Amino acid sequence: VAIVDVIDQNRVLVDGPLTGVPRQEYRLNNLHLTKYRIKFPFTAPTRIVRKAWTESDLKAQWKVSPWSVKAQNICK
Repeated sequence: VAIVDVIDQNRVLVDGPLTGVPRQEYRLNNLHLTKYRIKFPFTAPTRIVRKAWTESDLKAQWKVSPWSVKAQNICK
């Protein structure tokens, strides 16, 4: 998911257009922040987030990351 807006110090607005996660409020305690970053305008609509996500090729970057490989090995 991508963080679209910061609501307060404990909550953010997230959107996951390609992962099936609808735009919703989410607690920061429940998220794991990564080094991957997508640039899009502040409070952008879902279609802009989707476009930025596909242009950045984030899914391919994530698949080769050590964290993703470790998670895939645990699931096997």
